[in-house]
Parts: sequence; structure tokens; C-alpha cells
Amino acid sequence: FFMEKTGILCHGRHLQANDWELHQWGDEKNGRLGQILKTMYIASKLNPEVIVFGTGASEKDGVKESEYTIRYMLENFSRVRNFTQFKDQVIWDLQEMMQDRSIAEVNSQNTNQELDYAGNIFIEREVNKIIIVSNPDHIGRCMQLAHVTYNQSKFKKFDQVYGAQSEVGYNGTEKSTTRMIE
Repeated sequence: FFMEKTGILCHGRHLQANDWELHQWGDEKNGRLGQILKTMYIASKLNPEVIVFGTGASEKDGVKESEYTIRYMLENFSRVRNFTQFKDQVIWDLQEMMQDRSIAEVNSQNTNQELDYAGNIFIEREVNKIIIVSNPDHIGRCMQLAHVTYNQSKFKKFDQVYGAQSEVGYNGTEKSTTRMIE
């Protein structure tokens, strides 16, 4: 009997990055989900075991990036109602799930380390399906690094690794205007 357990990694964003709120929360005026809201939306559909927020690479007022992101999410939860994607969602239930299952990963300093630290948390929670959430401009790189990181022997149990892009790209571009070229 196979039990699927899902873990979500909300990729970190440097706290001093331009348009941090737009990228992480989203564009309320146009209904586009940033990384936090895309993570919440996926969580509402998949009921994950754990939701990891990265990283420890930047700080604001002495608070690590991942901790700041979770705090921001919880403090702004009432704004979720401004996005039609959540119109059928019981907001209180979603807030309780996000509060109970979110973990701030504070040790990593880059994407490789973030994937590794998150992977260790996923192992502890017996996760075998992973969703990585990042913006359209960075999800390709995240998935490329995840392929390398999660092919290490300690992570072999991750038989499903998926990428999900937010709806806000660098400089406010949309996912429809973003192209990956190899």
C-alpha cells in the first residue's frame, strides 16, 4: 500500500529585492498570485504534510527571510479574500493549515542549500512528492538544481518532484511573457 505524502517548498526571495511584496504576495489589482499565495493555493488543493519556506540568506530587522515571509503571510491573511482563486476556500481552515504546517528553513544561503535543507525536512516527514514554488523567471533553474540535488542517494525516495510557477515574474512580468531558452 503506497501512501503519498506531499511537501511544498516556497522558494525564498531576498528581502531587499525590488518589489518583494509584489513577487511574494502578488498583484491584488490584477488577481495574479505571488509565491506565497501560489504556495497557499497548492496547499489548499493537496493538503500537504509540510510547507517549507526558505531561506536564511537575508534578514530584515534581525528576522531571517523565511521567518519574515511566514510572518508576513499570517499578518496579511485577510487579504487572501481579494483573490478570486480563493473564493470557494474557507479562509480560516486554510490559515490554520498554513500556520500549523509551515516551517521556516533559516540555514541555507543559496538555492542548492535550500533544496538540501528542505529535502532533509521532507525526509523527516516521510514526504515522497515535492512541489517547488518559485517565480516564472527562476522555476527552471530551481528544477534543474532539484534534479541534481534530489538524485543523491539520501533523497532517492522523492519519486515525484514538480515545479509550480507563481503568476508574477521579475519586474512584474507575467508568466505568459516569460520564456526559457537552453
